[in-house]
Amino acid sequence: MKPAERIEKLIKERRYKASAETYYKALGSFLQTVDEHIKQKSAQTRPEIWRKIVNSRITKLAAAAVIIIAGILVIYQTNGSIDIANVSFGQITENMKKMPWMHAVIEGAGESMECWACFERKFVINKRSNGEAIHHDFLKMIVHEYDPDANTVTVSSGPLPGGNMLGNSAMDFPKMILKLFEDANDNAIQETTGKYKEKDAKIFKMSTFLGGMDMKVEMFVDAEKDILLFLNQKAFDKTGKLVMEATGHFDYPEKGPESIYDVGVPKSAKIIDNLLSKEVSEILELYRSHRESAPSIYIAVVQETRFHPKDNTPTWHGVSIVYKNGIKQRVNGFRIPTSQRNMGWSEYLIIIGWEMGNTFDSQLLWWEKNGLLSSIQLYDGKYQYDANKRNDKWIRQPKQYSYGGDLRADNDLADLGWGVHFISPYQGCGPFTIIEDNYSLENGLICMETKAQGWISDKGWAVLPTRIVTYLNPQRDYICQRYENHAVFDAPWQKDKSWLEKFNKDKISTELIEVREVTKFAQTVDGKWYPTVIEHHSQFRKYGESSGDTNARTEKIYLETNPQFPEDIFDPEALAALESDYPETDKSPYDEAFREAISIVDSRENWPEPRELVISYWQHRNAKNYGEMAILWPSSAPWNRQVIEKEEPVKYVFGEVQPWEIEGHVIVPYASKSYYNKHGKYSLKMVLSNKKSAKGRYYIVSGN
Repeated sequence: MKPAERIEKLIKERRYKASAETYYKALGSFLQTVDEHIKQKSAQTRPEIWRKIVNSRITKLAAAAVIIIAGILVIYQTNGSIDIANVSFGQITENMKKMPWMHAVIEGAGESMECWACFERKFVINKRSNGEAIHHDFLKMIVHEYDPDANTVTVSSGPLPGGNMLGNSAMDFPKMILKLFEDANDNAIQETTGKYKEKDAKIFKMSTFLGGMDMKVEMFVDAEKDILLFLNQKAFDKTGKLVMEATGHFDYPEKGPESIYDVGVPKSAKIIDNLLSKEVSEILELYRSHRESAPSIYIAVVQETRFHPKDNTPTWHGVSIVYKNGIKQRVNGFRIPTSQRNMGWSEYLIIIGWEMGNTFDSQLLWWEKNGLLSSIQLYDGKYQYDANKRNDKWIRQPKQYSYGGDLRADNDLADLGWGVHFISPYQGCGPFTIIEDNYSLENGLICMETKAQGWISDKGWAVLPTRIVTYLNPQRDYICQRYENHAVFDAPWQKDKSWLEKFNKDKISTELIEVREVTKFAQTVDGKWYPTVIEHHSQFRKYGESSGDTNARTEKIYLETNPQFPEDIFDPEALAALESDYPETDKSPYDEAFREAISIVDSRENWPEPRELVISYWQHRNAKNYGEMAILWPSSAPWNRQVIEKEEPVKYVFGEVQPWEIEGHVIVPYASKSYYNKHGKYSLKMVLSNKKSAKGRYYIVSGN
């Protein structure tokens, strides 16, 4: 069946697809969530439940308090101690875990939270000052979450398969924070003695320079019991002015709350039952276990072909060669040199298809000999490195500490077969239920379905009703054989059929129907199944239009699970020779506009500080002052003004300047006034940099 025919069939059957699962890049040094592209990819880390926890209104304090949060989460670390200078935080961790209960009060940047944790029972309750509360019972795998605005307690199953808060991302989280001080000089960490509330204490003072700010942290540890008592974090700007502070007080009572109601949640709150059935939970646990046992030592050639939406002819062809040795991973991206292609794609691919062959060895040899290496991603077990080729020049990005513990690549075998997003419900969806349809019956698959009503986003967008269908193959290690994730205008399950009539069509999300299907499988020598051909089909349609665009692509996977890795393939020093700067003659119009904007930034007599700069930017944007916008945010010069012209002015409130994980960058959090008044927090952020300014002046580099 042709892609267009397949899409048409899907539309008629009212199957659907919601927006593609987006992942979150940032944790970063200060837990800033970046709601942008970049899919988190990992065989065993960054599961959906951890993303939910990190972004939760309960757990996510302001960036200022993130080290304090680490003080709470450090109790979950079990992979040995972290030794920084002469400080063994691992021993402090182990001692805290032996206490019957821990109680913590955390305050910082306008946020406040209390936490109770019983380590033996794996039992945690957090309560925010506005009344919001969340209770995780990790033994029973149940979560209770209280929303004071709606006066509801939502009961759900968790963590979902794909990771365990006690086992992967959360255990690594303390390492992410303590990593900030690992590279500090010998004088960065000092140990003294003193008192904390009449108790003898060891005091550790840690200093570092991060995100354009001086960070100072004091940690008080009980001298007798060697457990954490107090944390204080301060950040100072270049002038020495204190710009943020956060504190955490810790005590260890004999008893703690037994339920979410014991911390003040009213028993009159309405219960929303989103618990997974026992049958679904068992299926997802099998799915998770097979994902975790996916091959982790291999070389894979992942070949991708994209097709024209009208006549189904190839329009692009490239490959990723994935080298994976446990935690270490490298992805080389190749494309076919244009100089070799003097005919249509279809004819050309037929010819080179014969040359490439259809085996792992022939594919690897052809691409290494004939392909044009255009990108490299490398994770050496600690840092991530990225290099890209443009205009025949290599640009190597600064190394970044990998807070998730591995490379965020698109072609990891675990994700190709058992991606976490396949079994992670879309926002507003209920729990999965098991259903049967013709496809599942004909192929002997387990079919799970979840639905969501349409809803209104914080920015006023009408987000379409959603239905997700996931087909798992129990005969092939529970691989996700088919995945449908659709958002449609006239969903039959939407309770209010006329709800979209209230909105301007420009504020209604695009309908998206997408299907991903594994059409061919293979087995490794030890019997592990994996996909070898994956077909993707999608259709987009705007509200009020009768038709839209269609997309189709195919992935082919060639695998070697007993590889001989090339020498130095995981050595970052081997990438050093690729580093290069663009010569002036290679500057694009974008580069020229950026350089011109920076020259204006440096030439002005006065220039606003970061927070005032962001406020000024939004004032000019609401007034449609495009010239000034392109100076305050240099990369906004080539933006489509027709899109901005349609924007309706929004009143925003802005937070204080916060550091970011990259030196020379800061963050200014902000939110619409209506959102802040309702939730008491900032939902958006602007990232500013001073790296290109000769005078060290800040300008905007990204935002949401």
